[in-house]
Amino acid sequence: MASSNQIFPQDRRVVARYKIALPLKHRIWKSKMPERAAEAVDISERGVQFLSDFSYTEGEAIELRFEMPEAIANEPASEWLCTGHVLRVKPMEQSRRSLVAVQFDCYEVARQKGVKCAQFDTNTLSLRLVRTAD
Repeated sequence: MASSNQIFPQDRRVVARYKIALPLKHRIWKSKMPERAAEAVDISERGVQFLSDFSYTEGEAIELRFEMPEAIANEPASEWLCTGHVLRVKPMEQSRRSLVAVQFDCYEVARQKGVKCAQFDTNTLSLRLVRTAD
């Protein structure tokens, strides 16, 4: 008899992912490159996927800036500045754009004093928030 793991393979996602069209700005981390406009197609507390006409490479560090909707953050809508790394890039057929998947490493919330940084905990597969002094 097959085990339940063989019948129902485990889904790697452990946080909710929200399918949402969300405008954002992006660029290579710490670069003088101007920000480029894009549109997120889904977002979670750990990362985002967006469509871009810029070609990133897997593992590359990037900056993202967008307004996090209240429905996702459970707080009033606010501008977030995130740094993260590219997990994968999937070229879209019949388009010059690619679907870019980014895992957040750290973020700032512009409406609040202080900085919130998210550190990924590999034991619990979750983000641990660190807040600096105001």
